Amino acid sequence: MKSALVILALLLSGAVTNLTAQRRAIEEANTRIDSLQQAVTRIQQEKDAALAKVQEAERILQNQKALLVLAGVLFILLIVMAIPFYLNYKKVHMFSDALKQKNSIIQKNAASLDQLNRAISRQNQKLEEDNKLKDKLLSVISHDLRHPLVNTKSILDLINLKLVSPEETEELLEQLENQYVRSLSLLDNLLFWIRGQMKGLKIERSDINMFRIITSLIEEQRVSLQAKQIQVFNKIDNQLIWRAEKEMLKIIFRNLITNAIKFTPSGGEITISSVIDEQYAYILLKDTGIGMTPEILNKINSRQYISSKGTSNEKGSGFGLMLVKDLIHKNEAELLIDSEPGRGTTMAVKFNRHQAVKEA
Repeated sequence: MKSALVILALLLSGAVTNLTAQRRAIEEANTRIDSLQQAVTRIQQEKDAALAKVQEAERILQNQKALLVLAGVLFILLIVMAIPFYLNYKKVHMFSDALKQKNSIIQKNAASLDQLNRAISRQNQKLEEDNKLKDKLLSVISHDLRHPLVNTKSILDLINLKLVSPEETEELLEQLENQYVRSLSLLDNLLFWIRGQMKGLKIERSDINMFRIITSLIEEQRVSLQAKQIQVFNKIDNQLIWRAEKEMLKIIFRNLITNAIKFTPSGGEITISSVIDEQYAYILLKDTGIGMTPEILNKINSRQYISSKGTSNEKGSGFGLMLVKDLIHKNEAELLIDSEPGRGTTMAVKFNRHQAVKEA
């Protein structure tokens, strides 16, 4: 009985121990379950929080999508609206460039037209001045040519009717010779002046011995030189040759010699010489005449009409020096004048040395 009780006690003790162990296991299981439930709850909370964030993110994304769509629509509308403005801008820009080009062309044409108008105005003024000068010259020349002819007729009538003595006849014949020389010189001037107005005139050059041509021109003026008792010295190198137009040279130096005689008082001197340097040749005509004022020199250099009486009240047409300057220019030469009142005048015809040669 005791052993049974002991066994029973042992069994009971073992059962209690098992029960306690099971209770502990259950408690531990419950603890684990609680922990798991807490973990699950925490995970659920975190899941809910994450879901909420996802939903918030989706909502924000939806809003952003809506804003992007709206922005896209607005951008498209802006593009659609900007295209006409851009096209208009391009058209305006093109029109502006075209207008600038046209304005530039108009300004250039206006400037060219203005220059052309000024050139035409200057040309018209020059033509008007030339026409006035031509009218004046022709009037003077016609008078100066007609007067000697009328005077010649009167002298010839006196001689033919024997109304003058032989001494007077000789004196009248000398006057006729002097008038003839002046009229011939004036006529040559007139013809060459008219010839110079013709375009396309060809100049035929030849080798001219300057000493010989000056000698012949001095002989033409023999009567005038004797009347005023003027001495002329021809000191030109007798071998100097100028390749030029012969008749033009005669007109040039005939006028220069005539002017020197005209403005040199009785008993004066005229010296004609030549100089050749390394580049140029010069024909110098120096007189002991009354000289010229700076005002007269300026008029000559500016090709203005000048007419004045000589020391013995000689008359002139007034365009001899104008013609001389033109003819000298046509022969590629230049007229230089050095003069002072009361100290005489030196006329220098300057031409390139290659035009001047010496006879062998």
